[in-house]
Amino acid sequence: MTRYLLSISLKTMLGLIGLGFTSFSYAGLFDWGTPIAPAPGWQYRVYAEDLPRVDNIDWDRHGNLYATLERSKGRGKLVRIGTPSHKVILDKLNRPDGLVVVGDKLYVTEEVMQGRIIELDIETGKTRTLARLDMTEGIEPLPGGGLVLAQDMGRGALVHLNLNGKLTPLYPGLVRPEGLAVDRQGRIYIAETGTGRVLRLFKGKLSVVVAGLNEPDQLLLQSDGSLWISEDSKDGRLLKLKEGKLEVIMEHLKSPQGMAFTSEGILLLAEQGRDRILAIERLGPTN
Repeated sequence: MTRYLLSISLKTMLGLIGLGFTSFSYAGLFDWGTPIAPAPGWQYRVYAEDLPRVDNIDWDRHGNLYATLERSKGRGKLVRIGTPSHKVILDKLNRPDGLVVVGDKLYVTEEVMQGRIIELDIETGKTRTLARLDMTEGIEPLPGGGLVLAQDMGRGALVHLNLNGKLTPLYPGLVRPEGLAVDRQGRIYIAETGTGRVLRLFKGKLSVVVAGLNEPDQLLLQSDGSLWISEDSKDGRLLKLKEGKLEVIMEHLKSPQGMAFTSEGILLLAEQGRDRILAIERLGPTN
Protein backbone atom coordinates (compact mmCIF):
# COMPACT_ATOMS: atom_id res chain seq x y z
CA MET A 1 0.00 0.00 0.00
CA THR A 2 1.40 3.40 -0.96
CA ARG A 3 0.72 6.49 1.05
CA TYR A 4 1.92 10.06 1.53
CA LEU A 5 3.80 10.73 4.73
CA LEU A 6 2.21 13.69 6.51
CA SER A 7 2.97 13.83 10.20
CA ILE A 8 4.62 16.25 12.59
CA SER A 9 6.25 14.82 15.69
CA LEU A 10 5.81 16.45 19.09
CA LYS A 11 9.50 17.31 19.04
CA THR A 12 9.09 19.08 15.70
CA MET A 13 6.07 21.08 16.84
CA LEU A 14 7.88 22.20 19.98
CA GLY A 15 10.89 23.18 17.87
CA LEU A 16 8.74 25.21 15.52
CA ILE A 17 7.27 27.24 18.34
CA GLY A 18 10.66 27.85 19.91
CA LEU A 19 10.68 25.57 22.97
CA GLY A 20 14.33 24.67 22.77
CA PHE A 21 14.60 21.86 20.21
CA THR A 22 17.12 22.78 17.55
CA SER A 23 17.11 19.57 15.52
CA PHE A 24 14.49 17.12 14.42
CA SER A 25 13.99 14.35 11.90
CA TYR A 26 13.15 15.44 8.37
CA ALA A 27 11.24 12.20 7.81
CA GLY A 28 7.56 12.78 7.38
CA LEU A 29 7.60 16.59 7.68
CA PHE A 30 5.50 17.85 4.74
CA ASP A 31 6.86 15.09 2.54
CA TRP A 32 4.99 15.78 -0.68
CA GLY A 33 7.37 13.74 -2.84
CA THR A 34 6.39 10.78 -4.96
CA PRO A 35 5.54 7.87 -2.66
CA ILE A 36 7.96 4.95 -2.55
CA ALA A 37 6.98 2.33 -5.11
CA PRO A 38 7.95 -1.26 -4.27
CA ALA A 39 8.07 -3.74 -7.13
CA PRO A 40 5.30 -6.37 -7.15
CA GLY A 41 5.93 -8.90 -4.41
CA TRP A 42 7.94 -6.53 -2.20
CA GLN A 43 7.05 -4.42 0.83
CA TYR A 44 8.75 -2.04 3.23
CA ARG A 45 8.30 -0.60 6.70
CA VAL A 46 10.18 1.94 8.78
CA TYR A 47 12.78 0.19 10.95
CA ALA A 48 14.34 3.23 12.68
CA GLU A 49 13.85 7.01 12.53
CA ASP A 50 15.41 10.25 13.82
CA LEU A 51 18.76 9.58 12.15
CA PRO A 52 19.90 12.88 10.54
CA ARG A 53 21.79 12.13 7.31
CA VAL A 54 22.08 8.43 8.04
CA ASP A 55 24.57 6.87 5.66
CA ASN A 56 26.07 3.43 6.22
CA ILE A 57 24.99 0.64 8.56
CA ASP A 58 26.46 -2.63 9.84
CA TRP A 59 25.97 -5.23 12.58
CA ASP A 60 28.37 -6.45 15.23
CA ARG A 61 28.51 -10.08 16.32
CA HIS A 62 26.31 -9.32 19.34
CA GLY A 63 23.42 -8.22 17.14
CA ASN A 64 23.88 -4.47 17.58
CA LEU A 65 23.25 -2.28 14.55
CA TYR A 66 25.46 0.79 14.01
CA ALA A 67 24.99 3.75 11.68
CA THR A 68 27.04 6.72 10.54
CA LEU A 69 25.33 10.13 10.48
CA GLU A 70 27.10 12.04 7.73
CA ARG A 71 27.02 15.57 9.07
CA SER A 72 29.88 18.03 8.56
CA LYS A 73 31.87 20.47 10.72
CA GLY A 74 32.28 18.08 13.63
CA ARG A 75 28.56 17.33 13.92
CA GLY A 76 28.82 13.82 12.52
CA LYS A 77 28.22 10.80 14.71
CA LEU A 78 28.43 7.05 14.96
CA VAL A 79 25.35 5.72 16.73
CA ARG A 80 24.07 2.37 17.90
CA ILE A 81 20.46 1.89 16.89
CA GLY A 82 18.14 1.36 19.83
CA THR A 83 14.63 1.66 21.19
CA PRO A 84 13.34 4.15 22.22
CA SER A 85 16.49 6.13 21.44
CA HIS A 86 19.82 5.69 19.70
CA LYS A 87 23.11 5.79 21.60
CA VAL A 88 25.96 7.99 20.42
CA ILE A 89 29.15 5.92 20.31
CA LEU A 90 31.43 8.50 18.66
CA ASP A 91 30.78 12.19 18.10
CA LYS A 92 32.63 15.24 16.75
CA LEU A 93 33.15 13.43 13.46
CA ASN A 94 33.47 15.21 10.12
CA ARG A 95 31.20 13.63 7.50
CA PRO A 96 31.50 10.04 8.72
CA ASP A 97 30.51 7.83 5.81
CA GLY A 98 31.95 4.34 5.35
CA LEU A 99 31.33 1.79 8.09
CA VAL A 100 32.28 -1.86 8.48
CA VAL A 101 32.56 -4.25 11.42
CA VAL A 102 35.35 -6.86 11.36
CA GLY A 103 35.34 -9.15 14.39
CA ASP A 104 35.42 -6.94 17.48
CA LYS A 105 36.65 -3.90 15.56
CA LEU A 106 34.54 -1.26 13.88
CA TYR A 107 35.96 1.03 11.18
CA VAL A 108 34.65 4.45 10.10
CA THR A 109 35.82 6.72 7.29
CA GLU A 110 35.47 10.51 7.10
CA GLU A 111 34.69 11.79 3.61
CA VAL A 112 36.74 15.00 3.73
CA MET A 113 40.24 15.99 2.71
CA GLN A 114 42.69 14.18 4.98
CA GLY A 115 39.77 12.46 6.67
CA ARG A 116 40.42 9.90 9.34
CA ILE A 117 40.05 6.15 9.11
CA ILE A 118 39.04 5.36 12.69
CA GLU A 119 39.21 2.00 14.42
CA LEU A 120 36.91 1.39 17.40
CA ASP A 121 37.37 -1.59 19.70
CA ILE A 122 33.74 -2.53 20.37
CA GLU A 123 34.55 -4.38 23.59
CA THR A 124 36.69 -1.70 25.25
CA GLY A 125 35.46 1.46 23.51
CA LYS A 126 39.02 2.51 22.70
CA THR A 127 39.66 4.28 19.40
CA ARG A 128 42.66 5.04 17.26
CA THR A 129 43.21 6.80 13.95
CA LEU A 130 44.72 4.25 11.59
CA ALA A 131 45.45 6.70 8.78
CA ARG A 132 44.32 9.84 6.99
CA LEU A 133 43.23 9.86 3.36
CA ASP A 134 41.39 12.29 1.08
CA MET A 135 37.64 11.79 0.58
CA THR A 136 37.42 8.21 1.78
CA GLU A 137 34.00 6.60 1.50
CA GLY A 138 33.76 2.84 0.87
CA ILE A 139 35.61 0.50 3.21
CA GLU A 140 35.64 -3.30 3.20
CA PRO A 141 37.88 -6.09 4.58
CA LEU A 142 39.94 -8.13 2.13
CA PRO A 143 40.30 -11.93 2.37
CA GLY A 144 44.09 -11.58 2.36
CA GLY A 145 44.06 -9.12 5.24
CA GLY A 146 43.69 -5.40 5.68
CA LEU A 147 41.04 -3.11 4.26
CA VAL A 148 40.26 -1.67 0.85
CA LEU A 149 39.24 2.00 0.70
CA ALA A 150 37.52 4.01 -2.05
CA GLN A 151 38.35 7.68 -2.61
CA ASP A 152 35.28 9.56 -3.82
CA MET A 153 37.02 12.03 -6.15
CA GLY A 154 36.99 12.81 -9.86
CA ARG A 155 40.42 11.20 -9.99
CA GLY A 156 39.61 8.57 -7.43
CA ALA A 157 41.35 5.35 -6.54
CA LEU A 158 41.25 2.20 -4.47
CA VAL A 159 43.78 2.05 -1.65
CA HIS A 160 44.86 -0.84 0.57
CA LEU A 161 45.21 -0.15 4.30
CA ASN A 162 46.88 -2.65 6.60
CA LEU A 163 46.08 -2.66 10.29
CA ASN A 164 49.37 -0.97 11.12
CA GLY A 165 48.18 2.10 9.22
CA LYS A 166 50.20 1.66 6.02
CA LEU A 167 48.45 2.91 2.86
CA THR A 168 49.29 1.31 -0.50
CA PRO A 169 47.77 2.32 -3.87
CA LEU A 170 45.69 -0.51 -5.28
CA TYR A 171 43.99 0.81 -8.44
CA PRO A 172 44.03 4.43 -9.76
CA GLY A 173 42.05 6.20 -12.45
CA LEU A 174 38.49 5.73 -11.18
CA VAL A 175 35.77 8.39 -11.42
CA ARG A 176 34.19 8.92 -8.01
CA PRO A 177 34.32 5.36 -6.63
CA GLU A 178 32.05 5.14 -3.59
CA GLY A 179 30.54 1.91 -2.27
CA LEU A 180 32.47 -1.37 -2.21
CA ALA A 181 31.72 -5.06 -1.79
CA VAL A 182 34.23 -7.91 -1.66
CA ASP A 183 33.50 -11.62 -2.15
CA ARG A 184 35.36 -14.60 -0.66
CA GLN A 185 37.54 -14.96 -3.74
CA GLY A 186 38.77 -11.39 -3.37
CA ARG A 187 36.80 -9.86 -6.23
CA ILE A 188 36.19 -6.20 -5.44
CA TYR A 189 32.94 -4.65 -6.66
CA ILE A 190 32.99 -0.87 -7.03
CA ALA A 191 30.13 1.61 -7.38
CA GLU A 192 31.63 4.18 -9.75
CA THR A 193 29.20 7.02 -9.17
CA GLY A 194 30.78 9.35 -11.71
CA THR A 195 30.10 7.02 -14.66
CA GLY A 196 26.93 5.24 -13.48
CA ARG A 197 28.65 1.86 -13.50
CA VAL A 198 29.39 -1.01 -11.18
CA LEU A 199 32.88 -2.38 -11.80
CA ARG A 200 34.72 -5.51 -10.71
CA LEU A 201 38.43 -5.64 -9.92
CA PHE A 202 40.09 -9.05 -9.76
CA LYS A 203 43.78 -9.89 -10.02
CA GLY A 204 44.52 -6.41 -11.32
CA LYS A 205 41.96 -6.53 -14.13
CA LEU A 206 38.95 -4.19 -14.20
CA SER A 207 35.67 -5.15 -15.87
CA VAL A 208 32.19 -3.62 -16.13
CA VAL A 209 29.44 -5.50 -14.28
CA VAL A 210 26.54 -3.17 -15.13
CA ALA A 211 26.26 0.30 -16.68
CA GLY A 212 23.63 2.98 -17.23
CA LEU A 213 22.77 3.51 -13.55
CA ASN A 214 21.92 6.82 -11.86
CA GLU A 215 24.58 7.59 -9.25
CA PRO A 216 25.20 4.08 -7.88
CA ASP A 217 26.31 4.58 -4.30
CA GLN A 218 26.47 1.54 -2.04
CA LEU A 219 26.80 -2.19 -2.73
CA LEU A 220 25.97 -5.31 -0.74
CA LEU A 221 26.64 -8.93 -1.65
CA GLN A 222 24.12 -11.54 -0.57
CA SER A 223 25.05 -15.14 0.20
CA ASP A 224 23.25 -16.36 -2.95
CA GLY A 225 25.51 -14.23 -5.15
CA SER A 226 23.05 -11.36 -5.62
CA LEU A 227 24.52 -7.86 -5.69
CA TRP A 228 22.32 -5.13 -4.18
CA ILE A 229 22.82 -1.55 -5.39
CA SER A 230 21.46 1.75 -4.06
CA GLU A 231 21.28 4.87 -6.22
CA ASP A 232 22.10 8.05 -4.31
CA SER A 233 19.68 10.48 -5.95
CA LYS A 234 16.64 12.42 -4.82
CA ASP A 235 14.55 9.94 -6.79
CA GLY A 236 16.68 6.89 -6.16
CA ARG A 237 16.19 3.19 -6.66
CA LEU A 238 17.09 -0.04 -4.92
CA LEU A 239 18.36 -2.60 -7.42
CA LYS A 240 19.25 -6.29 -7.33
CA LEU A 241 21.63 -7.89 -9.80
CA LYS A 242 21.65 -11.68 -10.02
CA GLU A 243 23.09 -13.84 -12.78
CA GLY A 244 23.31 -10.84 -15.09
CA LYS A 245 19.68 -9.80 -14.61
CA LEU A 246 19.03 -6.37 -13.09
CA GLU A 247 15.81 -6.08 -11.09
CA VAL A 248 14.29 -2.88 -9.72
CA ILE A 249 13.11 -3.64 -6.17
CA MET A 250 12.03 -0.15 -5.12
CA GLU A 251 11.69 3.28 -6.74
CA HIS A 252 11.22 6.88 -5.56
CA LEU A 253 13.55 6.56 -2.59
CA LYS A 254 15.24 9.74 -1.32
CA SER A 255 19.03 9.31 -1.42
CA PRO A 256 19.22 5.63 -0.41
CA GLN A 257 22.61 4.69 1.00
CA GLY A 258 24.05 1.75 2.96
CA MET A 259 22.51 -1.69 3.42
CA ALA A 260 22.70 -4.67 5.75
CA PHE A 261 20.76 -7.89 6.20
CA THR A 262 19.10 -8.98 9.43
CA SER A 263 19.55 -12.55 10.68
CA GLU A 264 16.11 -13.28 9.20
CA GLY A 265 17.21 -12.16 5.74
CA ILE A 266 15.38 -8.82 5.76
CA LEU A 267 17.23 -6.06 3.96
CA LEU A 268 17.80 -2.85 5.90
CA LEU A 269 18.36 0.28 3.82
CA ALA A 270 19.46 3.71 5.03
CA GLU A 271 17.26 6.33 3.37
CA GLN A 272 19.30 9.46 3.97
CA GLY A 273 16.81 11.88 2.44
CA ARG A 274 14.22 10.91 5.05
CA ASP A 275 16.62 10.36 7.99
CA ARG A 276 15.57 6.76 8.56
CA ILE A 277 16.25 3.08 7.96
CA LEU A 278 13.77 0.93 6.06
CA ALA A 279 13.19 -2.82 6.38
CA ILE A 280 12.52 -4.39 2.99
CA GLU A 281 11.29 -7.91 2.34
CA ARG A 282 9.18 -10.03 0.06
CA LEU A 283 5.47 -10.18 0.65
CA GLY A 284 4.35 -13.26 2.53
CA PRO A 285 2.05 -15.86 0.99
CA THR A 286 -1.58 -14.85 0.75
CA ASN A 287 -4.48 -17.03 1.82
